[in-house]
Amino acid sequence: MRVTIEIDTQDWRLIHDIFGKRELYSPGIKTDIPGGASLVLTGSDCKRALFSLDTMKFALQFGGGVAAGLAANWLYGKISGKASRLRIEWTEVRIDKGEIERVLTEKVEIQCS
Repeated sequence: MRVTIEIDTQDWRLIHDIFGKRELYSPGIKTDIPGGASLVLTGSDCKRALFSLDTMKFALQFGGGVAAGLAANWLYGKISGKASRLRIEWTEVRIDKGEIERVLTEKVEIQCS
């Protein structure tokens, strides 16, 4: 199962926090999330202008039985204080642990039904 995530940020360090420090961050790079899920970079819109927002695009991939709560906690821990906006499956989501978990759970349930 796969959930699309977009994050707007002015903090270039966010990509380091998600994937670790690397020389290159290109589409397809993946990081594992506790509980058996993974986050894959699918693209980005980097403007690199003063006060502009960069948009990072991801696919959150779940295996069977992964709790959305684990992924939500991990994601919130990475983006809190660094992201300006979060979209899950093109729905804007308030950057709040409970709200992220609620929306992720809802999107996963829709895909499973």
